[in-house]
Amino acid sequence: SAYKGEKSAHVWQALSDVLSSLHRMAAFAGETTLHEAVGNGMLRDALQEVGLAISASETDLTRHKRACILSLMAMYLPHDKELAEEATSRFQHWLKAQRQDVLPDDLKTSMFK
Repeated sequence: SAYKGEKSAHVWQALSDVLSSLHRMAAFAGETTLHEAVGNGMLRDALQEVGLAISASETDLTRHKRACILSLMAMYLPHDKELAEEATSRFQHWLKAQRQDVLPDDLKTSMFK
């Protein structure tokens, strides 16, 4: 993929828009290889780069990039065990703590899926 290793949050926003449209078309056609290629090929590497841990020193663009990537992962890898376990763990911790730092607003939609 030409965008593998992409660092710009602005590019990730554009990719998110395009990949969301592709997802809808592929789902309508019953296509599953796209999910595997995008999810395991591009998105896992991108998430590994930004990580799930939130740092106080990171920029808003990094947070936005993480949110875009997680939203796409929820779409393309809805049955991923590792991601589901992480989301469940964060959700349970958030229910107990009710603190913003446990589960920021920009990640809630993706984590709740």
